[in-house]
Amino acid sequence: MASQDERDMPEEMPEEDMLDDAAREEDEGEGEDLFGDTMAADYAERPELDQYDPEMIDDGPHETITVEQRRAAEREMDRRDRRRPRSEPGTPGFPVSSSGMSDAGSGSTPGSGNRAKRRRTGGGLDGLSEMGDGDGFDDDEEDVPAYVYDLTAERLEETLSKGQGIDKRLEGKIKRCFQQFLLKFKQEGHTEPRYPDMLRKMAEENQRHLDVSFGHLQQWSAQLALWVADHPSRILPLLNECLLDEAARKFGTYKDLVDKEETELTVALHSFPVREPIRELST
Repeated sequence: MASQDERDMPEEMPEEDMLDDAAREEDEGEGEDLFGDTMAADYAERPELDQYDPEMIDDGPHETITVEQRRAAEREMDRRDRRRPRSEPGTPGFPVSSSGMSDAGSGSTPGSGNRAKRRRTGGGLDGLSEMGDGDGFDDDEEDVPAYVYDLTAERLEETLSKGQGIDKRLEGKIKRCFQQFLLKFKQEGHTEPRYPDMLRKMAEENQRHLDVSFGHLQQWSAQLALWVADHPSRILPLLNECLLDEAARKFGTYKDLVDKEETELTVALHSFPVREPIRELST
């Protein structure tokens, strides 16, 4: 057994810890004095260097942006950063070495690696359908740019004429369009969106349907309204799913429906325009 004296002896210190302070200072060198007498020289004018490419300077007039526009731009930049591959330098969460330079080989990911939200697979609430599949935004994102859910360039009729169903990408885009309608549509002359209050009223009265004006939907997205009119059996179930998703995210009553795998929530369209030739009208 080891003696008491041997047990009390300190462990062998690493070689680097045995260097004295003088040796360290000599190894580090004097370095650069950033706050010395010559500090002001760093800010001296240098005409030969202070040259800028005119083509890279935007001196044109610009409208003053509002606080909301600035915040929207910042949110868009954050979303862009989340969509960029983590292996791309400059992306938040990209591995950084101890020197502060990007290092793709480093195993550490300090900084803002946790900024990106977790993408749902089937929804943050169990059973919720996916919306906006592949558009780069979380399903519960409420402030989505219009180009993300614009249906103008979609060719649903061509797809259906070939006997094919609606693919997941377009299903998600249709749901995203209707979700944004529920959140943002404003009637002419009104400053507040129309349907958030109606959603709350629906929840308060424990109703299973939401009354939606076809005219409002037509103002929001003429393409979506046309598809509802031409292909109701294909489009209305998607709108019903979107309505249930939104209600379940905001109200516990409807989350229970999702947990029980009940889908009895309906978009009740009204004020549907009907045109009949005057000669076919009977007196």
